Amino acid sequence: MLQLSDHERDALVLLGHFFLNQGHADRALTVFSGLEVLEPGRLEHARASAVAALATGRPERALLALERLALAGLVDATFHLARALALGEVGRSEDAQAAMRAWLGSRVTEPNSAGLPPLEAAA
Repeated sequence: MLQLSDHERDALVLLGHFFLNQGHADRALTVFSGLEVLEPGRLEHARASAVAALATGRPERALLALERLALAGLVDATFHLARALALGEVGRSEDAQAAMRAWLGSRVTEPNSAGLPPLEAAA
């Protein structure tokens, strides 16, 4: 299997995020999916693939990536929110509601991505 250097990986991740931020989620999904194949042990690629898949309207693909994260125990607020969105898009409303409740519950105890304190600490 092809081994990526740190610089190559960083460049591809940057390219994927650039595509995603510029409204080219389909291209971002291609980049992140390729990274998943090249480096299956790096689960940050699965997380990025899930986000890109949601942005392209492919919730089934997002759920596959999220399943890999869950199996690895990488379940956090972002995971629950992405899962709720994907489940809602495939018509699994009860599961989506449960995932949204899990997201709300995790927001109370986990710091957010901006590094702000958890919601209960702010109260």
